[in-house]
Amino acid sequence: MHGQSISPDWQSSMNLSSPGFQFLPVNYQALFLSQINTKSLFSCAQTCHSNGNCRIFDFDDQSLLCRLFQGNIITMGSIVPSSSSQSRVGSRKYNAEQFINHDSGNNRVQRWSFGATYGVTMVGNGALIRNDSTLVQGNMDIRLSINDSNLLILEITQNRIWRFQLI
Repeated sequence: MHGQSISPDWQSSMNLSSPGFQFLPVNYQALFLSQINTKSLFSCAQTCHSNGNCRIFDFDDQSLLCRLFQGNIITMGSIVPSSSSQSRVGSRKYNAEQFINHDSGNNRVQRWSFGATYGVTMVGNGALIRNDSTLVQGNMDIRLSINDSNLLILEITQNRIWRFQLI
């Protein structure tokens, strides 16, 4: 199942599991962001959408518990059967438009959330993934792999393609 939330000038897509599943992270303490009680699956998805670090959530319609996690759903855990038949897992899909070479003079690629006043540097000077200012220089194009697990940077002036696994 696929759901979509659209804000002005911004879009976030969510993939949803069938009922009866929950997320089991490979490292709970490292990936767990927060948990709240909320009124609906939609409200839980909105909470994940508004948290720039959230990529995965699960929601139990019986207990109204919403848990938020960071990390890639493919590499950072599993969707497993839940003891609740009303529990579902959602995963946030990135859009290539979120990754911007906003400051090419500083040789970096940043991820921006809707309404943010600053970006998170993913590649280049001061980066989360790879802190190396010599990596991305000049004109470039940015793409995501099919399963959203890799950020692809096509460096036009240097004739090279970089692939970075997203956190």
